[in-house]
Amino acid sequence: MGQALTEREIEAVVREVTDEEIAFYHEYGWVMMKGLVDRDFATELLSVGQAWLEHEGEEKNRHLARQAETEPFRSFMFSERMSKNATRLVNRKRLKDVDIPLRYRIDMLLHKPPGAAGATYHQDASEHGSDRVGELQFWLALAEVLPEMK
Repeated sequence: MGQALTEREIEAVVREVTDEEIAFYHEYGWVMMKGLVDRDFATELLSVGQAWLEHEGEEKNRHLARQAETEPFRSFMFSERMSKNATRLVNRKRLKDVDIPLRYRIDMLLHKPPGAAGATYHQDASEHGSDRVGELQFWLALAEVLPEMK
């Protein structure tokens, strides 16, 4: 079991979303946030995640942030920095004029090795009826993804 990170340690490896990213998200419903997470920290998450999947199996790819054995996933997912980032992006107050807190639903670790089939066009979250108004998802590549990798 890894040791939990302090908020200061998280702030050193996860940046705040920018006003420009928030404006883009509000206009288009998605945004690419390059460098949101430090590369070395992403590598650490990948290493811990791979060890978890090797030990527990691919079917245990959900809720890593709830497992003590998968630190620093918990520290990252439930950090003040990520909570603030998510809150600023969603800005539920602009939708209902009430500041509604966000709630964690799920996290997943998907392993796509080189040569694996790509995903077809889809819209995340539509299967549970919340669409983008009621749900926010962060997709984080834990290893370098190049355009030619499609």
